[in-house]
Amino acid sequence: MSLVYPAESKSIPSDFRKNYWGSLFGPSEALALLEYAESNEGFVLYIASDIKHYDKINKSLAFFNKSIEILSFASWEVLAFDHFSPHPDIVSSRLSTLAKLSSLESGIIVTTIEALSQRICPRGFIDKYSLALKINRILRLTRLLKIL
Repeated sequence: MSLVYPAESKSIPSDFRKNYWGSLFGPSEALALLEYAESNEGFVLYIASDIKHYDKINKSLAFFNKSIEILSFASWEVLAFDHFSPHPDIVSSRLSTLAKLSSLESGIIVTTIEALSQRICPRGFIDKYSLALKINRILRLTRLLKIL
């Protein structure tokens, strides 16, 4: 696993910690990532090299995870000039991750460079129009009426 950032970049704060890990093969990469995330405050952004690596790391994290929240931010998996839309499950997953980001205090966000380079809607739009329903959860009628 490698977290690569240009050393001369002015956009990264000086107190940002850079970590370079090598010789991690198979699921040991996910285990090291989980241990790192559990031992540090805040969230960890993991950028997978491609979609195959993204799927592999998500499956490994799900296997080893006990308590930390893991968010997946998948790419659209369609080209800009394609005549069809992304799969609804991918759209739903991306919107769910974006909605959770505003309240995330610690955890792991797994994505790819391709997903990071795609445009997203503004934060205010997601906060205003997102609704997450769960079993045995209290639904506020006033918030539901505002959304509808």
